Amino acid sequence: MIAKSTLIQLIKEVLAENPGLLGDSGPTDTLPTNTRPANSRPVNSGPAGSRSASPAPAETFAPLVELASLAESRSQPEVARHLLLAVEAEGLPPAVSEMFRDLLEPYRYTKGELEQLASELEERLRAPYHAAYVREVLERFARNHCLRREPGI
Repeated sequence: MIAKSTLIQLIKEVLAENPGLLGDSGPTDTLPTNTRPANSRPVNSGPAGSRSASPAPAETFAPLVELASLAESRSQPEVARHLLLAVEAEGLPPAVSEMFRDLLEPYRYTKGELEQLASELEERLRAPYHAAYVREVLERFARNHCLRREPGI
């Protein structure tokens, strides 16, 4: 579990070094290409102008990506991973988000279903952090015998 004080300290440090991240006073229009989430989509990706009032994902999540990079440099890989999961989650379809709500429920999924979900996340949805998380859950459930049995076995 991430300590609340650790996250607050990281946020304070990032905002002190980059005062424009959350406001209009500094440049937050783009992320470096190597840190842009692979699944970020344009502002008007939905029905005609349905999201026109919201900022583009890259602009919205620039502070989280910055925090993740700082956390990684401070030997806080779990904090960085959770922040990058949050950035990635924005681009996931609602059906996949629903599956994640039930992911940690024992006996809910078979080994094949979790393997398929991890592959889909990595290959089709380009969400490697979520795919790695699903694989970790799969390993833990397999080790603790908490996977639903395949039909016919």
